[in-house]
Amino acid sequence: KLLEQIPSDQVPKCRSLMISLILATDTSKHLEELSAFRLQLGSDAFDPNTEGADQLQLLSMLFRAADIGHSAKRWDIHLVWSQRVVEEFHAQGDEEKRLGLKVSPLCEREGFRMASSQVGFLQFI
Repeated sequence: KLLEQIPSDQVPKCRSLMISLILATDTSKHLEELSAFRLQLGSDAFDPNTEGADQLQLLSMLFRAADIGHSAKRWDIHLVWSQRVVEEFHAQGDEEKRLGLKVSPLCEREGFRMASSQVGFLQFI
């Protein structure tokens, strides 16, 4: 329904941006992308107001910060969001198992411990 509100000629661009931003929340390349972003911030050529690549890089960093930002919230809020994320990851792991695929990191339901998972994730980030 979200894309129904956008002019039809803009839908492909909006859809592509949404996909890019969602993929930007993948933490497997976090350190590499954070390093590249820091370098770009220090560059005189960095201009997210006019440069499309710089805009996407900045939006990706903001989207990632929003994705993991619940860790800085009050405990009750952080706990609810952590449980939601864990359920999403476990559902993905269940589907990967059903398809005979290797279960992705953090997606294994068996033997899962919230506290150690959170500590490991925050140490990685």
